[in-house]
Amino acid sequence: MKPKFSTLIILVFITAAILTPFAISPIYITVLREKYFDLLLFLEDNLYKQITGYFALAFVLFEMILTARKRGRGW
Repeated sequence: MKPKFSTLIILVFITAAILTPFAISPIYITVLREKYFDLLLFLEDNLYKQITGYFALAFVLFEMILTARKRGRGW
């Protein structure tokens, strides 16, 4: 079974969605600091960052494997 191009695109969007909070954090940090301080502490916690990072890494690796499988002839 070779993956479709749409499957690879969906994985790219999932990875982007997982990493979006880190990209736009300067925008929402001030609001969270004022209104939802407990949520801000959770988001700045190392465990949350590790879990999010490993999920993003897993999606990227999965996408790389599927891309190699799509491009390769022997798989």
